[in-house]
Formats: sequence, structure tokens, C-alpha cells
Amino acid sequence: MVAVREPPTYRAWAGFVIRPLPVRAAILDALLADPEAEWTIRSLAEALDQAGQVHHQVPELVALLMHERLLGPVPYQRYLTVRVRNGAETAIRFLRCEWRTSH
Repeated sequence: MVAVREPPTYRAWAGFVIRPLPVRAAILDALLADPEAEWTIRSLAEALDQAGQVHHQVPELVALLMHERLLGPVPYQRYLTVRVRNGAETAIRFLRCEWRTSH
């Protein structure tokens, strides 16, 4: 009998249910590539080279990461600008690893 692998399920992380989508993984990869960088929603979408397809997923994930205090706002900016908080890089890497193993 052949074991059938089920599709990725929703995982609970930090009180939220998140589905591991490739776009969200790419967002985390962009954040981890340069944790000192300051990002707007638009700059994150443009970094993915799929801006037209991810416009709704970028703000959702940014809001989630801000709620969990993994991203912090950069003060005195015209548009919402965020950066990875000190010490949050490890938690974001853990979340990214969890998503890699769930595919």
C-alpha cells in the first residue's frame, strides 16, 4: 500500500493559523536576507518580483509579524515602514524552517 501525503495543513503559530504559502516564505526570506533594512509594503512586494500577485499577502503577513512583535515600526515615516526587531530574527528563522518542513 502506498502512503498518500496530505497537502500542507494550516499550522497554528503564536495563536494564529497560518498557511505556509510560497509567497509568504519569500517575504520571510527577504526580511532575513537583510534584517537591518527598512521595508514598506510596496518595497516588500517589489522585492518578490510578483507585485501584482502578492499585494494582499504582504500586508497580512506584515500585520501578523507586527502583532507578534517580530517587526517594529520605523518612526517618522510617511508610509508604514517596518524592520526586524532586535532578537526577532531567530523567531522568524524558526517560522521559516517550520514552513520548509511542512511542504
